[in-house]
Amino acid sequence: MPPTPAKLFNVTEIEPKDKFEEDLERCHSEISAITSGLSKTEAHDALTKHIGASTEQHEDVCNYFFYIILTEPNAAGDAYRDLTILSRDHLNGVMARLNQMLVDKMTKMTDACLNQVLWFSARLMRDACLGADTVCLFLMKNIQGGDLSHRNVRLTERVLDIFIDNRKWLDNDPVLLGLVVYTYIRLIVDHRDKRFEALRQKEVTFCISLLREKFMDCCGIGRDLLRLLQDVAHIPEFSALWKDMLFNPSVLSPKFTGIHQILSQRTQRKFISCRVTPEMENKINFLLSKVRFGLQKKYQEWFQKTYLSTVESQSLCADLIRYICAVIHPSNEILCSDICPRWAVIGWLLMQCKSNIAATNCKLALFYDWLMYQPEKDSIMNIEPAILVMYHNLKHHVAMTATLLDFLCRVQINFYPLLEPQIRQGISSSFRAILEKRVLPSLIPLLESNKLDRDLRALLTANFSEFMSKPEAIAAPPLPPQPPLPPTPPPTTVPEEILDLTEDDSGLEHDTLNGTDEPEFSDDDEIIQIKKNSGHVAQSLVTYPNVPDPQPENISDYLEVLDEDMVEMLKDLEKAEDDKERCSLVNSIGKHILRTERFEHAAPAAACLCSILHTNFIRHFMPDYSSESIQTALSRPLYVLFTLMTDPRHFSDNQSLSNVVAEMYERIPRIGYHLLLFLNFSTESYIRGSIYGDLAMSLELEISALLVKDAELCAQDDVWLLVHLLPVFYVEFKDDIMGNTKLLSLLLSVIDPFQLQHIASKIMMDEYQLLESECLQSVLEASFEWESFAQYGLWHLVNMHEFDVNEIIPIIRVLKNDHVEAATMLMQRVKKEKLTQEVVRIMYSCEPDTSPSTHHKADSFVTCTLYFFAMTSSQKLADITRTLLCKSNSTPTKPKRKSGGRDSSYPSIQNILRHLKQLYQRVDLKSNDFFSHDSLLDGLQHAYTLAFESERTEFSELFKLINDAGDSTSRRSRSKRSGLSSPISAAYHDSDDSDSEIKILSKRRRKLSSSSDTESD
Repeated sequence: MPPTPAKLFNVTEIEPKDKFEEDLERCHSEISAITSGLSKTEAHDALTKHIGASTEQHEDVCNYFFYIILTEPNAAGDAYRDLTILSRDHLNGVMARLNQMLVDKMTKMTDACLNQVLWFSARLMRDACLGADTVCLFLMKNIQGGDLSHRNVRLTERVLDIFIDNRKWLDNDPVLLGLVVYTYIRLIVDHRDKRFEALRQKEVTFCISLLREKFMDCCGIGRDLLRLLQDVAHIPEFSALWKDMLFNPSVLSPKFTGIHQILSQRTQRKFISCRVTPEMENKINFLLSKVRFGLQKKYQEWFQKTYLSTVESQSLCADLIRYICAVIHPSNEILCSDICPRWAVIGWLLMQCKSNIAATNCKLALFYDWLMYQPEKDSIMNIEPAILVMYHNLKHHVAMTATLLDFLCRVQINFYPLLEPQIRQGISSSFRAILEKRVLPSLIPLLESNKLDRDLRALLTANFSEFMSKPEAIAAPPLPPQPPLPPTPPPTTVPEEILDLTEDDSGLEHDTLNGTDEPEFSDDDEIIQIKKNSGHVAQSLVTYPNVPDPQPENISDYLEVLDEDMVEMLKDLEKAEDDKERCSLVNSIGKHILRTERFEHAAPAAACLCSILHTNFIRHFMPDYSSESIQTALSRPLYVLFTLMTDPRHFSDNQSLSNVVAEMYERIPRIGYHLLLFLNFSTESYIRGSIYGDLAMSLELEISALLVKDAELCAQDDVWLLVHLLPVFYVEFKDDIMGNTKLLSLLLSVIDPFQLQHIASKIMMDEYQLLESECLQSVLEASFEWESFAQYGLWHLVNMHEFDVNEIIPIIRVLKNDHVEAATMLMQRVKKEKLTQEVVRIMYSCEPDTSPSTHHKADSFVTCTLYFFAMTSSQKLADITRTLLCKSNSTPTKPKRKSGGRDSSYPSIQNILRHLKQLYQRVDLKSNDFFSHDSLLDGLQHAYTLAFESERTEFSELFKLINDAGDSTSRRSRSKRSGLSSPISAAYHDSDDSDSEIKILSKRRRKLSSSSDTESD
């Protein structure tokens, strides 16, 4: 029997039938055999029984009806009705098959099958079936932009009619509504020919209706909505809409404030990807993830022939560029490989544009995310392709780069004059992000290229001078004006009591803060360790060995492997005595290394330079930290190498020099903090991280690890220098070092009170911050193991940062009896704060120390703090305690965290009562009225009703307060107004019957409530 012809998909004579269609045919033939010869009722009963047998049979029955819908238009209505009745998965299986057809097989689908797919989709929307929105999305994705073929135009109109007929259903789905608006505004541009006048008018009417009636839903599209509306602004209906958006925005929606509101909102990927067909998506993704760079030409030619061969298809290029920029973000693995990059494909698409309109739209699509770029919200991957297109095409396609740079200069003025400052700021932020993320090491080769004509370079200078070189940047740059620095403290002699502890005090009599004389001990074991108040031995003060200064060595062996020019310059450098001459020779050596295409002798060159320049690495190379001393230090030959590394003209080829400096670091690690000193006082901010990051990468270290290592070396040599380098650590490398406990511990272990006060003054003047809220708790907890002065210094700096007490006090959860420094400083801080519920909640949440030895030690932090508040704010503390007792659970609960990360759970009643019990044992009831406040007694009464018998016994002292207060005059008058006697007394005398106690208390509460109501009346 010959095979039946294909009905769903077009196939050639030599192609086999599609497996998808064969599977549907199999289901149709099998189920038809079951219903053959049966009446409708009998067939329905047979299919119901068949469906219940297994999941596979249910799927076969659904596929049977689905095949009838696709192939038999006359029977489709009955088949759809039976399908909705018999399906037990809400048509999920059938819609999955339908979506598969729309994604993978749309181009092969026959016209008859496509008609039935559209009919079926309309019925799904009419009945508001779950998942119909996904079907609509795939239908719209298959409408190809720039394609005026009969099939594509017909699909456009049929889908539009479906949405018009199901407008009420569409209005209930804001996301799908936005996708529909985005799609059809884009398609209006393609239908400008008179042949499509009726379709175009229908599209305009439909889109205007949605925009005016559901404007805020349409605003959810983001900034690309304005880009599309620009293309249709010449149409009268859209022109009127633009006038309302610009001059009368409230007419469209009371929530709409103006154009800037839409421009500042990034367009989500789903809107941009909906204008690229599934087949195009597969091809573009394959090209950018599988094809090696240099082999993409044949794939581009196929793509151009298939999708970009007609004049009208040029409008598709802008859609593809937006898709590549905003949707395709390659992984780091692909970025580091030889896979075809995004900028190459975008450059090819730009060259496909033959008309000025299409070219302008493509440029705008490429730079659109630059206009309102916000680093904290937008992705660097959205702006990366544009800068790389310009940079890489500068050599072979100068005209393209020049056109893009000219467009970028003019768009910030002409796009929307009222928002020119914000657009300029967005473009400048884009350039800064490009430099910070090292997309390009410098913009100077691009913006100052000699290949650009004079007028364009003048235009670039007028707009982007911030990112262009300055005349003085080539030589050693002058220092910026520095604030006056405090003088180096006078020599500090060691106290006599310390001298008495050493066997030989002769070496200590002339010890200074940073002097060259070092105290000598006969043995490490003789270092006296300071005992802390808690009884355990603290860490000893940080001491470093006396690291000798580097000495010259014989470099003849190293010279043998270097080229003649290099050897001659190194010999001249070795003989030179004048610093000016040595700087000139080092400059020549550095440039020689930069000019050498592949400099393979970094190690011997570094060895020679370290030996010859060994005097540049001595300790205490600056007598003080005045501007003159720093300028003198930076004029030494070593810093000429750093100047060459940071010269923007050498960014693209300075790897050889970076390797030499890395080899020098391996020999003399002090070069690390010398580089930090140079970067701190000599270069633009965006260069600092990149140069130092390159050094860390060459040494195979994380930036944070290298910073700590350099800080340790600097602390050994010159503590004041480390203090003056803190802005580099905590401003330029803030993201890498913030919260690093190793660096903070090191710093606070080596500084003295003069230096601590200097750091505090800089924090107070907001020059830098050593701590942030996110890392505060981890730093405080780590400080428990530091020596006492370091801990007190840390708390001094914490107070200088002015953290809210609620950000500090959670540390008490891990506070122990031997953490006396932290407890003391925290007491001082809390004592100065106003009493709040948040502070009391956190204190009550701590587990109380109930060990027997507690009473023989100093009172716990919580007890002392509660005692203070009970003496100064007893009424407020009582009110807060009552609130917490009434809101708390009888058993502890797991902490619940708010979005800010703080624990927001209420303490358990048991915890609160244990803290109150410890407080009760220390409070003098005659001189303090905290435990007699009615609000506290009400809270205790609530706790009593929830307590178990064992807990009533454990806290009997507290619960007895309710009874004692009932016998007092003030409590008696209150009970009289409520018509009550003393119910707790009765409960204590009849403790065997807990149910009766609860009934008595419940009765008391009801009487109290009714009495209060009577009084209010």
